[in-house]
Amino acid sequence: GIGVGVLHNVSRSSHNPGCLWLTLQFSNELILLDAATMGVRQVIKCPQILTRPDGTVLRIGGPHCLCECGQSGHIWVALKGSVPCHPGVTGSTKASLASAITRVCCNPEAIKERMEAARAAEGGGKTAPLEVLPEGYAVWRLDPKKYAPKETGAFGGSLYECEPSPPMMAIDKDCNCWVVQDRAPSVMRIDAKTGATEQFRVPLPQDSLQMSDPAVATAPDGGIWATLFGDDGGLVR
Repeated sequence: GIGVGVLHNVSRSSHNPGCLWLTLQFSNELILLDAATMGVRQVIKCPQILTRPDGTVLRIGGPHCLCECGQSGHIWVALKGSVPCHPGVTGSTKASLASAITRVCCNPEAIKERMEAARAAEGGGKTAPLEVLPEGYAVWRLDPKKYAPKETGAFGGSLYECEPSPPMMAIDKDCNCWVVQDRAPSVMRIDAKTGATEQFRVPLPQDSLQMSDPAVATAPDGGIWATLFGDDGGLVR
């Protein structure tokens, strides 16, 4: 099409050989694509409402990235949404971040303009489940074979609320999901068996950007490595 869906992430599907998972952030869709033929195998709409245990309802954003568990075939989707992804726009005084505002992904007004363009291209958004500006953030777990778009809530999957906001994830050898958060100094772990979540605080210098961002990966020995963004950045295991 004309690109208004905002292709954000591409990842390999080990349970669908030869296929790729794509995330379309503004159109709020996941696409399973046959890489050889460019044929679409499956289209999945992401949930946009999270209901907390106390009954509070939050709008959550569109899909930022997707990881497929090589063992279970379940997909984990970071519902970060269209929020400024650079800390320079949200309070940092570091001069090296000043140029970030010129990028669409970091400029709140530019994001709103692009979202309106996407809505207009879809006929005004009356029927298309286009993304909304998020009030909260979550990770979505789904077995693609059990996707149920007519069900309320998580469409046959599970939603796990996280801190603002989840850019990337990694799956460990026990199928647990590890989530970095670009406006919180901690990494979240989601237990694949129990669904319990836990926040692990990252040790950071007092004057550094208080965030774990933007990348995370599982090492061959099972360790989880995350990047620490900013002038005082580095790696944490």
